[in-house]
Amino acid sequence: MIWQKTWKLAVKQVFTNATLVTDRFHVIKLAMEALQHIRINLRWKELDNENAAIKRLKNNK
Repeated sequence: MIWQKTWKLAVKQVFTNATLVTDRFHVIKLAMEALQHIRINLRWKELDNENAAIKRLKNNK
């Protein structure tokens, strides 16, 4: 994201002694969202392939 660099710099300047931590919940949430995005894209591609095959079969009759 575009604003991340600016945000990180501002946080480092304001919270000089802060430690960055990650929690398991948000890591898993981000991973699941990424997998869902991939799954949906693959499914749309497969639907396009199925539709093209059906169209070819109809045209060959």
